[in-house]
This record gives sequence, structure tokens and C-alpha cells, in this order.
Amino acid sequence: MNCYKCEAEEKELVLLPLWPYERELYAIANIVMRQCLRCGLEQSHVNDGEGLSPQEAAKTAPTATH
Repeated sequence: MNCYKCEAEEKELVLLPLWPYERELYAIANIVMRQCLRCGLEQSHVNDGEGLSPQEAAKTAPTATH
């Protein structure tokens, strides 16, 4: 799994901080939201080498603060 924009490797794609309603929404939609630490692109992953299930990602993603 690489960044869609800058091709950064998986280790630079972190779980996107989520608001509580987003945790439910993304788990239901079966997507994992990640952000590239190199270019900042927010991207959704469905399978595509994603190691976490959408439900696992929703539970472990940091909480959005801004």
C-alpha cells in the first residue's frame, strides 16, 4: 500500500483522526481513512493492501481535535 499521490510507503500512511460520527460512518461504508505524512493526502482504502478491517481502524484511529 502506497500513497496515491506521492508514492510514500505504508509506514508513512497513518490512520486519519476521526470524529465519533466518522468512526461509525467509515466502518459502515467499509473503508479505512489514512493520511500521508509526506504529502498530507487523505485517502480511503478498501482492501488494496490494507492490513486493518474498517471496524478495527475505526476503533484504533486517533480522535480528531480540530
